[in-house]
Amino acid sequence: MLKERVKDYIAFSGISRAELCRRLHISTQHLYLTFMYGMRRSELMGLKWSAIDFENNTIAIKHTVVVQIKVVAKDKTKNDKSRRVYPLLPDVKEILQRRKAIQDEYRKLFGNCYIENDYVFTHENGEKYYPSYPTHRLEKMIKRYGLPYVDFHGLRHSCASMLLLKGWHMKEISDWLGHASTQTTANIYVHINLAHKRELSKGLNGILTEDSENTNK
Repeated sequence: MLKERVKDYIAFSGISRAELCRRLHISTQHLYLTFMYGMRRSELMGLKWSAIDFENNTIAIKHTVVVQIKVVAKDKTKNDKSRRVYPLLPDVKEILQRRKAIQDEYRKLFGNCYIENDYVFTHENGEKYYPSYPTHRLEKMIKRYGLPYVDFHGLRHSCASMLLLKGWHMKEISDWLGHASTQTTANIYVHINLAHKRELSKGLNGILTEDSENTNK
């Protein structure tokens, strides 16, 4: 499983982070949040307006929605470390405020038929998305833009790799992603680092032979 996730990271690293952010920002808002915060799918689908503080600029992860034979919503996360509070980034704040305004418009449009709930990501009639919805949206985006395949969890690891490149320490990344321990983060880092070195080393093969041939000409 971990090897597959590393392959996913390599696939997405084929385009620049800036370009990836731009495409995620334009195509699907929830995927952009996943990439920036490294949220699990269950955390993303469980995000509620009551967990977002626009005044103090914070966003809390404390509720999840998963499929266990049937859809289950619960006020707990995968582990204790998964309960975390993020700073509300300016571009994310703008996305969420715009989404809230659109939801309010749909609420007026549907009237008594609107399904009231506190979830951020819902259909036009207020019904919350099925937990697998982000995965299907990601697959459509990949097909639309002709990107290499990556599964939804690959976005989470792309977030980790971005933070590594930004110079974050292992403990900081572990806290950001809500890993149960830094060992989980370290294991991902080792595999990503090795995969990255293998990609870089492809350009080294035969370099001495080429230099020697050029010198003799």
